[in-house]
Amino acid sequence: MKEIASLGAGLLLASLVLAGCAADGGQEPPTEPLIGTYWKLAQLDGKDVVVGDNEREPHLVFDRHHRLMGSTGCNRLTAGFETRDEAITLSSLASTRMACAAALMTQEQRWMESLGRVARYEIVGDRLILEDDESNPLAELTANALY
Repeated sequence: MKEIASLGAGLLLASLVLAGCAADGGQEPPTEPLIGTYWKLAQLDGKDVVVGDNEREPHLVFDRHHRLMGSTGCNRLTAGFETRDEAITLSSLASTRMACAAALMTQEQRWMESLGRVARYEIVGDRLILEDDESNPLAELTANALY
């Protein structure tokens, strides 16, 4: 009898978990914080990102002092940032100016232009989606926690 009751409790718990997933539309809850996470650029303008041989991968790290640091995949980048709810403002966006392969330089230019247009962000699970002021996706990054 105990085994049947235990099985029934397990089935009830599984049903509640599944019902909870269905109630929120099946979306993953935010699992990684914006600040203190290494965000690796995965897609830019809907296209997969190229990483050059012996080059850093394009990424961003937001810190608690409102500084943004990262890489374009060729050069280092930096900026200031402010957030309010899901709105984000980047300021003083700058990068070093080293030359790389043509494909990386083209991607870098698109990445910097996209960062200059970022107005909103959304974190879904381990993904950070950067959007323009009309909520159009500009870039998608994946999380690698720094803790």
